[in-house]
Amino acid sequence: MAKAGKKPSTNAPGRVQFAGAILGGKGGTHADSGRSATVLLDGPPPQSAARWLDDAVARMKAAPDCPEKITYAARRLEKEMAEAFSRRQCDQLWVWGVIKTNLLTWGLWSRTRPIKR
Repeated sequence: MAKAGKKPSTNAPGRVQFAGAILGGKGGTHADSGRSATVLLDGPPPQSAARWLDDAVARMKAAPDCPEKITYAARRLEKEMAEAFSRRQCDQLWVWGVIKTNLLTWGLWSRTRPIKR
């Protein structure tokens, strides 16, 4: 059962909020987790994953180490998207298969082999 160490405040926008936890156990024992985080909740909302993917593909194609195969590109974009998601630069996290499908569907990456029918 977790009890809040500090109650959330209703401060004005732009103020830093502190978060922490005190863990309670049976018999009235408790332990301070010793972990706290400073979370700044203000700022613009993150851009959509589709827009982020479009921008990331443009950056990747302009780079000298752009992969030729779409699978390698999708796997690299998956790692970059995970980092962007953790930094709150995009609103969703996609796996490489979804990224690969979207690259082909939206025409962001050219198909190198013919479509199987």
